[in-house]
Amino acid sequence: MKKQGKPRVTKRIEVDEAIQKVLEKFHVEGLLLNFVHEETREKHIRAYKGHPLSLTPMYVQRDDHRVDLVRLLTIALRVLTLLEGVIRKVLKEQKKEITGLYAGNPKRRTHQPTAEQVLKAFDEVTLTIVHTSEFVQRHITQLSSLQQQILSLLGFMPAIYVQLADDS
Repeated sequence: MKKQGKPRVTKRIEVDEAIQKVLEKFHVEGLLLNFVHEETREKHIRAYKGHPLSLTPMYVQRDDHRVDLVRLLTIALRVLTLLEGVIRKVLKEQKKEITGLYAGNPKRRTHQPTAEQVLKAFDEVTLTIVHTSEFVQRHITQLSSLQQQILSLLGFMPAIYVQLADDS
């Protein structure tokens, strides 16, 4: 009798082949590192009619989780690439450079900031939400001039940020 659903991948070579198919399908070969965590559990099987007690290895593998993780990482990579590309394009069009992205050298300028540098500029942003039985209050840290400049380069209005808090 045939089982429902996808067959389980039980051998390491099958896992590697499945990962390679997903990487090829989403065109992200060479952009992602994959690590396979293989967990083995021993299950005690009781003895039957003269057969001794045995230990059977069970492999726990979730192929669907691997596929979803690769999809999520692909989306994240695309967002980071888009973020970086938009800022670089606007800086080039405006013939400007941005300063303040380099730790230890705040006056250093660049016209090609990385997504990592841009996101790092928002490290100190904190949204605090206080819930009581009578009210909910939100407070968000004010944006620095660098953070405002980044949002502007991305085409966002500061009002979007301010709307996150009731009183900032």
